[in-house]
Amino acid sequence: MTSRVLLVGGGSLGHVAPLIAVWKEMQTLLPHASAHVLCAKREDEIDFCRDAGLPATGLPRLRSSPTAIVAFLRGFVTSWRVIRARRPSVVFCKGGSLSIPAVITARIYGIPVVLHESDAVIGRANRFLAWFAKSVCTGQRIVDAGCQVVGSHCYHPTSNISHLIFTGNPVRPEMTRGRRAEGLRITGLKGDRPILLVLGGSQGAQAINEAVVAQLPQLLASCDVIHITGRGKHGAAPQTGYVPLTFARGELAHIFAIATLAVTRGGAGSISELTACAVPMLIVPIRGLAQDHQWKNARAAERLGIASVLEQDDLPRLAETVSALLVSQATLDAMRERARRQPADAARRIAKVVLDILAQENQRP
Repeated sequence: MTSRVLLVGGGSLGHVAPLIAVWKEMQTLLPHASAHVLCAKREDEIDFCRDAGLPATGLPRLRSSPTAIVAFLRGFVTSWRVIRARRPSVVFCKGGSLSIPAVITARIYGIPVVLHESDAVIGRANRFLAWFAKSVCTGQRIVDAGCQVVGSHCYHPTSNISHLIFTGNPVRPEMTRGRRAEGLRITGLKGDRPILLVLGGSQGAQAINEAVVAQLPQLLASCDVIHITGRGKHGAAPQTGYVPLTFARGELAHIFAIATLAVTRGGAGSISELTACAVPMLIVPIRGLAQDHQWKNARAAERLGIASVLEQDDLPRLAETVSALLVSQATLDAMRERARRQPADAARRIAKVVLDILAQENQRP
């Protein structure tokens, strides 16, 4: 009997990439399984899934607006159609508000759900979704101030979440297979100077982009710069030592392989991928987003010794901060070494959790 898996999550590529990572591990453990993705109704997310060989259906994003209830109902209809047609054996969900219709529909059909929380704090949507989940996997050990950690499990006495299984954040295996020679070929850089990689995520980060453009002469005095601006965003004009890119997908692993230091937002996905590649980070978190998760992710990475943190209000000091890090080889080496010590098998751990639940369901009369 073929096991069918429904992968749910979206809103950014940072929510979709972990689904792909876990699915690839599931394929090695259960080769005859099939999968379908419910992601946001965005061209980049659907293309990302299809590039990985997975069919995908788009769900409307839920926003705080008068049309939110319409999007919510459309999400239910789309989820119901996909689940009714495919009859998945299990659902693996990356969480977030976009996932709510699919998870509720799955539980109505009696389909078990495994939820994963990437951030250092459990979001409101995932607290709600945890009511419907058989297991909740976490990307970080200290998920919330109220958690009591026991081995690989956390217990949260003040919420509906009875237990959390620490797995780490999944990273696609190809992200760690970048080649330095290919990275230099793609960017046209010589590799004879430190290389700063600036990431704003798939949707870009306007404040970081503006800081890079404004301080580019100072940055170029100490390093070459690869500036991934995000789709629809723009950097400075190309020049010697400065490589602006709007987006990088298949090339990103090779670019990671040549980076001396990365400037990034505080999304768990970017932090996890850079950690897996042992790239030291300067994290510029956005303050005030849901449960202030970017700032908490950034501080968690700082405590692990794999990153430094620069508040967005301090972006005028970006070039100064980058220069100070680049001249401290001992600091960069320590960040790399600590990154290499972080768990590297999160995708397999999560895949085993999902397949264990699938096995339990198959044993039911």
